[in-house]
Amino acid sequence: MTQAVLVMSIGPVQDFIAQARRSRDLWFGSHVLSEVSRAAAKAAADAANVELVFPALARGDAELNPCDAPIRDATGLPPLNVGNRLLMVVPADQAAAIARSMKNAALERWRQIARQAREKADAMGLLADGCDAVWTEQIESLLEVMAASAPFALADGYAEARRAAERALSARKNLRDFSPWTHDRSGAPKSSFDGGRVSVLSSRRDGISARHGRTVRLGSGEQLDAVGVVKRLGGEPDQFVPLANVALADWIETAREQAPGELAKLAAACEDGIGRVLRRDLPWTRWTNGRSFDAEVLLEGRLPGVLAECGIVQNAHDTSAVNQWRTAHLTPLLDKLHSCPIPSVCCLVADGDHMGAAIDGIRQPHEHRDLSRRLATFASRAQEIMARHKGFAIYTGGDDVLGFLAPAHALAAAADLHADFAASMDGLDFFDNKPTLSVGLGIGHILDGMAHLLWLGRRAERLAKQGRPGSPRNSLAVIVDRRSGGDVEWCDGWPRDPVGQLETVAQAWGVALPAGKVHELRAMFERLPMPAAGLDDGFAAVLRGEVRRILGRANLGVEAVRSRLRPETAGLDLDPTLDYQAAHAQLAAWLKMALVAREFADARRAQ
Repeated sequence: MTQAVLVMSIGPVQDFIAQARRSRDLWFGSHVLSEVSRAAAKAAADAANVELVFPALARGDAELNPCDAPIRDATGLPPLNVGNRLLMVVPADQAAAIARSMKNAALERWRQIARQAREKADAMGLLADGCDAVWTEQIESLLEVMAASAPFALADGYAEARRAAERALSARKNLRDFSPWTHDRSGAPKSSFDGGRVSVLSSRRDGISARHGRTVRLGSGEQLDAVGVVKRLGGEPDQFVPLANVALADWIETAREQAPGELAKLAAACEDGIGRVLRRDLPWTRWTNGRSFDAEVLLEGRLPGVLAECGIVQNAHDTSAVNQWRTAHLTPLLDKLHSCPIPSVCCLVADGDHMGAAIDGIRQPHEHRDLSRRLATFASRAQEIMARHKGFAIYTGGDDVLGFLAPAHALAAAADLHADFAASMDGLDFFDNKPTLSVGLGIGHILDGMAHLLWLGRRAERLAKQGRPGSPRNSLAVIVDRRSGGDVEWCDGWPRDPVGQLETVAQAWGVALPAGKVHELRAMFERLPMPAAGLDDGFAAVLRGEVRRILGRANLGVEAVRSRLRPETAGLDLDPTLDYQAAHAQLAAWLKMALVAREFADARRAQ
């Protein structure tokens, strides 16, 4: 029997996921695509004589069953994320029929999810009158499902057939379909998610109850199209972890230990309207007595908006009501701890290196399935790693990871992900060069918004892919948005232990390495001439001498009597064999690393 390689792509992906204003929008957008792809994969597995390769699941596998929640009831674990690109071996004469069956299953799963959200929206009185045609058009026009196949007869024809099918699919995707909107709501505002879609929300919101307000959490002036409504109302509100809970996980743990009474009283006040967080798989989200709430109420800058969105006050500008709630419930906790939360958060984006070349070198379907299983195992463990470091994964599929965690835990999580990916690739002897993992960490202020944090994380991931000059990929990159003074970015490859380098400086910062000395080194560096042809390499000796002189004069108290601060202690190993150009570049990189390391040092001291 002649077989064929069938590949299917389900989109849109990046734009659809990135259209988010809250963590729940971002997570559910990713979850929807996984569920739609899962339905397509199940339709393929249920067909006769079909061998799923990506994902490597067989008929009857529990991971092919739909899952609306972040975790499965039967296992207490997150469901396997199914990628939007599916690959399988099918009977050649049935390829078209199987592709149609998969597409129909994907569309029906999307419609089912949309119907559930529509029922919630109707019950809340959220939608505008007469929006049915707009709703239907926006829902029905979202998914882009494309497929291609190529037959092969010989045992060694799989690789060429896969490449032929991939080429055909790529060509089809380049022929984009652009259909104009045929339904509109004259005078209605555009969606806050996607300016190309009109809002389906009613202009009147005063009828939304406090309970429903807590569920939908509409910001002042926020508008949602049909797809945005599905993201906002999909699943249950208690299932989602707000970014504030991630950023403040350590602070809340300190409050639980040092001010349990005040925290319990705040939790009791939050019972009346503030969104709950119920994740039994993430114990770090708990506040007190098993209860947890949206930690945005701990942020002074967000408190008025949170109270208004949850219906506790009439509007965010009612300063009297906001101050009354703050004084009664929040101030006692802050006064007891003598501190305010540090609202920085890290967006982690990781991606496998050379995966395309690795897959292109696979000759047999069983090798491809082996790689698929290993990537699925890594994706599951990546979720566990993120949870262990008090973070949560938005998406872990194959070699891709996207998630959020507090800066204090970001380096350890990055190191664990890199090590686990390397372990997942061990034993694959059909690769010339085994794939590696590049990790980007984008650190910003939580109030800067979801889109900005995602942008930082993806910028960092691209920087990690570039790596050091002459040594791309397999790198860690960190970008810190300091809000004033511009971004600071740093990158180095894993053979040079980038996590260890940052840890050395972070642990020394402010203790063995006074902050003033870093700024003094930076001022000295800026006075040095830029490297140029013909410049005397005696400047290299001057540079090294100045570094030792500045650090050697550090005021370390009694310790200064016994030993002087050496560059090596601060992670700056001055190689005496380097010429001026190389020494200059070495110090420039260290200064960037020191400023990045300060973010991790400050975050840990604020725990």
